[in-house]
Amino acid sequence: MVTLNAIGHEWGVRDVEFFASLQLIRPFSSKKGIIDTKKLSRKDMINIHLMAKKRAQKVLSHTMTIPRHLIFVGRNMNLVRANNKDLGSTVNRVGILAEYAAKGSSLRKEKGRFYYWHYKMNIFGLAMYYQWKSLWKSVNDSIFGENSRVTSFEEDIEKQMEKFAKDIGLIVEGVDETMFDA
Repeated sequence: MVTLNAIGHEWGVRDVEFFASLQLIRPFSSKKGIIDTKKLSRKDMINIHLMAKKRAQKVLSHTMTIPRHLIFVGRNMNLVRANNKDLGSTVNRVGILAEYAAKGSSLRKEKGRFYYWHYKMNIFGLAMYYQWKSLWKSVNDSIFGENSRVTSFEEDIEKQMEKFAKDIGLIVEGVDETMFDA
């Protein structure tokens, strides 16, 4: 919560909990984590909506200090999310965002195409690694069963992300780890 407050202060956001709720598109409280709206009564939901409207007006009155890139990415993700909901299909929103960011960077005159193809080769390499890792895990699981020590691609990525987050100080002991789960 200290990091969230520091970033909020730097951007001029006074109500960081509400700002976190806007980014998560779910109710968030530093004391409770993500609030389960399924367990609330209709009256409680109306009160939450009224408080949210007041808090939104307060947060949106200081938008000049919020980084423009964050606003752009947030709006983009909301558009993709809305299209996903309308079409009723599962969409890799981060993948779509990354693909179009790479296409946009390829429009630059100096080394633009290089960066785009570098991105495409990285994605291809990850896809190949994923397929290889999935095959290797299924073979080991069929041979050794529960005694197999081979981890899945997702478990490898999770370990790497956790190590990286600890190295740069993003993981702090005592924080609810399910806070950003969708």
